[in-house]
Amino acid sequence: MGILKIGVVGCGRIGKLHINNLINSVPGVQVVAAADPMLDKSGAREWLAERKITNVSTDFMDVINNPEVDVVFVCSSTDMRTAMFPWQQFRLASTYSARSRSTMISTRSRSCSHSLRRRALSSR
Repeated sequence: MGILKIGVVGCGRIGKLHINNLINSVPGVQVVAAADPMLDKSGAREWLAERKITNVSTDFMDVINNPEVDVVFVCSSTDMRTAMFPWQQFRLASTYSARSRSTMISTRSRSCSHSLRRRALSSR
């Protein structure tokens, strides 16, 4: 199995936490894209560049529709998440994107990094 390529929507405190955990603790994954509407105002663009994540945007749909991304971590606040991903909008985005999405993981799932780690270990 190849490397699982991950996109992250939301680069605030939780997004940065997940990105650091993925980079430092989960073998077989690579964070390849990120989006945050406050990218330039929050300093997140520079923070991501330090971690060699250069495919960044202020539009979350750029991550959703990126053909290189296999999995999207949604790390935005709850109020933003419901505004960004009403059921039909996500369904259409995942159905008509260049590659179908394997899964969509919310920050509500505290076990997402553990699940990826188990998946990476079981594929060896």
